[in-house]
Amino acid sequence: MADFSRGFEPAFFFVDRISGGIATLLGDGAAEGEISLPVSCLPPKTSEGDYLALSFEIDAARRESINSYIDLLFDELGDNP
Repeated sequence: MADFSRGFEPAFFFVDRISGGIATLLGDGAAEGEISLPVSCLPPKTSEGDYLALSFEIDAARRESINSYIDLLFDELGDNP
């Protein structure tokens, strides 16, 4: 069972179809629209007809890592971009 006690509600999606390793999800309720994702991004044994609770969280460590890498690239360019 998912823990939604962190102060935000997930978006719910219906697994409409899976073809060629790609799942097409349709928004249910407040989450309108369609999303296509590789099946490998979904929970194991996800199949057509399932409902998924989709939530997001900020990955501050990844952001910092990417920003550090970008700063390094700019330093390598110097004053002549």
